[in-house]
Amino acid sequence: MKTIKISHIEKIEGHGGFLANLLDGEVDKAEFIVAEGARLVEAIIRGRNYEEGPYVASRICGICSVAHNLTGIKAIEEAFKVKITPQAERLRKILILAEFIQSHTAHIFFLAMADYFRATTDLELIKQKPKLANEVILIRNFGNKIKEVIGGRYLHMLTPKVGGFTKAPEDRDLVELQKMIEPAFAGAVDLMRELQKLNYIKYERKTDFSGLIAPKEYALYSGEIFFSGKIYPAKKFYLNLVEKERKDPVKKVLFNGGHYMVGALARINLHSKNLNKEAKKYLNFLEPLPNYNTILNTYAQGVELIHCLEEVEKLIKEYLRDKSRKVFTEYKVREGRGLGVTEAPRGTLFHDYIVDQYGKILSANIITPTAQFLPNLEFDLKKFLDENKKNKLGQKKLIEIMVRSYDPCLTCAVH
Repeated sequence: MKTIKISHIEKIEGHGGFLANLLDGEVDKAEFIVAEGARLVEAIIRGRNYEEGPYVASRICGICSVAHNLTGIKAIEEAFKVKITPQAERLRKILILAEFIQSHTAHIFFLAMADYFRATTDLELIKQKPKLANEVILIRNFGNKIKEVIGGRYLHMLTPKVGGFTKAPEDRDLVELQKMIEPAFAGAVDLMRELQKLNYIKYERKTDFSGLIAPKEYALYSGEIFFSGKIYPAKKFYLNLVEKERKDPVKKVLFNGGHYMVGALARINLHSKNLNKEAKKYLNFLEPLPNYNTILNTYAQGVELIHCLEEVEKLIKEYLRDKSRKVFTEYKVREGRGLGVTEAPRGTLFHDYIVDQYGKILSANIITPTAQFLPNLEFDLKKFLDENKKNKLGQKKLIEIMVRSYDPCLTCAVH
């Protein structure tokens, strides 16, 4: 029996490796191994005041801090039965879009793209594509600037709170953001053109896709869960998720005993009809939908990047058109349980909190996108390796390409 072992897979968020046994040339079982220590953030949140919980949760990750912060706040708001104002909701949606813009751009160019240019590192890719590198940095800076203007700073937001926001952004700062959209969009189009030129490996394995869905928008902030052709209330879907122990600190998450995919490709497969106009122009590369080549998740992130830039422009216009600047709703602390659900860049994120009558958090459970798609990734790795035995790239590079296509966030996974 032969073994394939990679101790460290580069250019992913966190530390992970790969282990598989070969029987008669076939992969017996593929294991993605998370080499991060358990961080026990849920235990840190328990016993804290409800206002502190979401801010502690945002420290789970420097890339997904907006998602953890807002999802935690939404959980508390459901427990307290708080309804925020339309303006506060618009600002939150813009913050989520900003995180997608920053995260997707970083993953596409600095982590995944080098594989297709025979570049060992992103620094080599920058030398090959200096103009594109500058455009990518501009797009990322735009995403971070949005977070500064609305959230108070670009990392670990200050202004979002239960009930809305501590303060509304200045209109003049939002107008300045509007001026930055056009150059960011031009850079995103150039990035998409490069993505369309890449020589992706042909691959297909049918699987289930899951994500938020809403009737009239590309749902990132709220909605119901669409899974395998059925729509579930978010709470019902969540209560049917099962977390199982693995050898590493990450629990694998199954729905009704089965594995599934979340993230950009899943979202586009589920409701591409709700993408904005310019983003839809790039869908032909993925058609016919649903697309089961998970290697193309990186390309799907590019489509979402275009959509997010369009959506930011639309939401800022709506916010400025509405003359109300009420971004906070008064509420009463009460005993209850709340589930917060949003789409993080890598997929659906769940925060489940139980709060007592004094606002103390008695229980906290967080299910991250990476924990949900890890079982699916392992099935893909097994089939992908078996089908590409003679590929001149070699097993190690094939494994890296598949893993990086999923864009795992291991810091979140070991929360």
